[in-house]
Amino acid sequence: MRLKPESAAASRALAELQVLAPQSPFVIAASQRIDSPGENKVFNTERYRASVVALESTWMGGIEEGADVVWLEKIMRRLVAANDLPQRVPFRVKLGKAMMINCFAAPHGDIYVTRGFLQYLKKNWPKVELNENNAYMAGVMAHEMVHVIRNHVVNRESFRMAVSQAGAEMSPEQLRLTTRMSEIEADREGLLYVLAAGYNPNALVEWMEKAAADIGDPPPAEDHPTFDERVSYPMDFWTNEVRFAWQAFDAGTEALAQASKLETNDLVAARKAYDAAINELDRYTRYFRQSKEAWNNLAIAQAKIGVLAHADKSPLGKWYTPLSVEQKVAQQLPKVERKKRGEKTDVVFLERAKESLARALELDGKYHRALINLAAVQTGLRDFDGARASLVKAKEAGADKVLVAMLGGIVLAEQGNWAEAVSAFVDAAKESDDHPRALYCLALALQHKGDKDKAKEAYAAFLAKENKGSPWAAVAQAQVSMLLGTP
Repeated sequence: MRLKPESAAASRALAELQVLAPQSPFVIAASQRIDSPGENKVFNTERYRASVVALESTWMGGIEEGADVVWLEKIMRRLVAANDLPQRVPFRVKLGKAMMINCFAAPHGDIYVTRGFLQYLKKNWPKVELNENNAYMAGVMAHEMVHVIRNHVVNRESFRMAVSQAGAEMSPEQLRLTTRMSEIEADREGLLYVLAAGYNPNALVEWMEKAAADIGDPPPAEDHPTFDERVSYPMDFWTNEVRFAWQAFDAGTEALAQASKLETNDLVAARKAYDAAINELDRYTRYFRQSKEAWNNLAIAQAKIGVLAHADKSPLGKWYTPLSVEQKVAQQLPKVERKKRGEKTDVVFLERAKESLARALELDGKYHRALINLAAVQTGLRDFDGARASLVKAKEAGADKVLVAMLGGIVLAEQGNWAEAVSAFVDAAKESDDHPRALYCLALALQHKGDKDKAKEAYAAFLAKENKGSPWAAVAQAQVSMLLGTP
């Protein structure tokens, strides 16, 4: 990031060019050294590594070790963990001895901070300790990490090369526009990184305001936006986008709860509420991808919409689970036409739910709520082997024993193993005195097994506990009437 004309746009551009394009006239004039490291697997070449060594020994004045590196690394790890950043980038922080005020990232993931930069922070914010909780350092580091994640330097050089190979000339204005847009993107996404990691996002804006007061705007030929732009764009981003995305988690969770209540007596309104939950939670996860709870809640809403659309074909329209919708009621719901994709007549919401749950489990592989919901979704998709595997993991993670036994019984029943399914439902019913879902599934399995008397008893036990107005109660009552009328 730029603080002085001699320490940012100029030194950063040279540092980046030293790594990616050391054959450029500017680099040759400045340091007279090696040829281009090549286009493919550039980061693993001897030439690239030699360029990095040269950069560290010349422009950075050598690399320091010690306590300051430790807390800088802690900031980096906190940002990586909170934002679920790609493992393909082996981020590492290096502290240069140079007194110039600078912080930049090499495209392979090394983040360089100068001793002069730390002194600048201490001078201007003397009451803010230089440690892993320093929001100013976190904001600048997050900005640099975005440059790496988004391949800004590599993309810029690729763009330059493509123009050259096409026989055209790249005007300085074209390159300037590319780099300025990269800076704005790094500022915007850096704001999200620090917010997700628990740092005050205003620190990044405050840093830029201070830098503007110290040195003013860069000359028109520089590759960075003005500081006014770099303050106004993130503030607009926060006001018009991030603030609403941050609030979307609560709004989506509230819509999800409302939809669940509406299922009993107004499926049309329930579907609208599930759609609203999807819209809100999708907005939240676009900006904040690190919340396993958000991904899990999004999956619930997606699964519900999927079952509403295909209850007549899905096991989740037949068996009573937390993600189920009774199929006869669902079939009465007016169909919503959705965009076609190839031969498919719908976006497959159960598949989307599966993807959302996979995201939640990437963040926490032992998140038992997501494992249970994944098993239910896999059952709805008739992926019974997958459902069994998820139930094993859910049980190991300490998931609700009733749900584990009940979903296991549904998998057995769908595969025609009625005796084993009945046994599983009996176990689930014994574990639960509070919720009648297991009793409904037990009654249905006994009925399919041909044990009509026990099926009637199970339906009666279910009806004694179930909400009388629920569609599942209506189906159970109809089944009892049918069984009573059967000799």
